[in-house]
Amino acid sequence: MPGTPNDLIQLARSVVARMVRSEGRGSAFSQLVLSELYEALRTEADAIDGSELANRARLQAAIECCRRAADPRLSAALRCAELKGTLALLESENAIHMAVGALRFRVIHGALSNSAIG
Repeated sequence: MPGTPNDLIQLARSVVARMVRSEGRGSAFSQLVLSELYEALRTEADAIDGSELANRARLQAAIECCRRAADPRLSAALRCAELKGTLALLESENAIHMAVGALRFRVIHGALSNSAIG
């Protein structure tokens, strides 16, 4: 089972790759492949405490994409599109953490920041 956001992203990428390779193998095979990611997302969402509501909401949205992708009535192309949506949700959180970690705050005096003064 994945333990970090990066593990979930790697699992989602792996599932997307398997789904693309197996296009046309039928909905039963797709549901089997999707179940691994679905269960990992559910486990991760259930482990989140109440202070991380945004993270829980993102994971719930990813779970819903997985649920839609598992619909046997979907075409293979739509199934892959839903699954890629799951991956995009997971990667967006990773990108947000990287961007927040790279932020630098500057003290502003008047209308100019310290970096613009000198």
